Amino acid sequence: MGVESPLSGHKTMVLGTSGMTVMDQATGYSVFADGGFADERHGITELLSRIGKVVYDHDEDAPKPKRVLSDKVVAEMNYMLSQVTERGTGRRALLPMARIAGKTGTTQDYRDAWFVGFTGNYVCAVWIGNDDYTPMKRVVGGFIPAMIWQRVMSYANQNVDIKPIPGLPDPLPDPKIAGQLAKAEKKDGDAVVRERPRILSSATTEFLRELSEALKTAPPLKPPARPETLSSL
Repeated sequence: MGVESPLSGHKTMVLGTSGMTVMDQATGYSVFADGGFADERHGITELLSRIGKVVYDHDEDAPKPKRVLSDKVVAEMNYMLSQVTERGTGRRALLPMARIAGKTGTTQDYRDAWFVGFTGNYVCAVWIGNDDYTPMKRVVGGFIPAMIWQRVMSYANQNVDIKPIPGLPDPLPDPKIAGQLAKAEKKDGDAVVRERPRILSSATTEFLRELSEALKTAPPLKPPARPETLSSL
């Protein structure tokens, strides 16, 4: 699943006894968000030369994603992770515009607090802790990390076409949940998410690109050989 941190083979490993970076957490959860396919994480999508020639294109040159989980396993995992946020410890991470799935995590003595989750569009991992490994004051994953995740993802999922989470056909949250979140935002002014500037939807952007290409390839118009007589009307 793309995790690069060394993992212990002990049975307690499933409880999180192996240390893991924030990047590894996001990489691992991206497999659930991507329908069971693992891809190489990367920060560069394209490189151009001084004259504009494409030297590297990630979509063309990087290894293709490989399937590591079946559709059945992905659907079951994503359903369970969605219930963590809708009925369990991750409810502070709920979004008004998209259904989410994720997991809270708290290590011994409150040294680490996690929330890692995803929508059908994005994956985000949040970690809270002290650099010197000292305990925090009873900070748990379902509190500050989930709230940070909610703020970041509320902004990221503005003005985009919301995609469904694999295995969960409806990309939108339960209407009751969305209504409750809207009421909570009105009561707490600090919790209101600052909306991004309005942009074109992806469908409109794609249409304009197709229109641009059509205009570039259209045959040139020929001016009339002589002036046309305009109607007096």
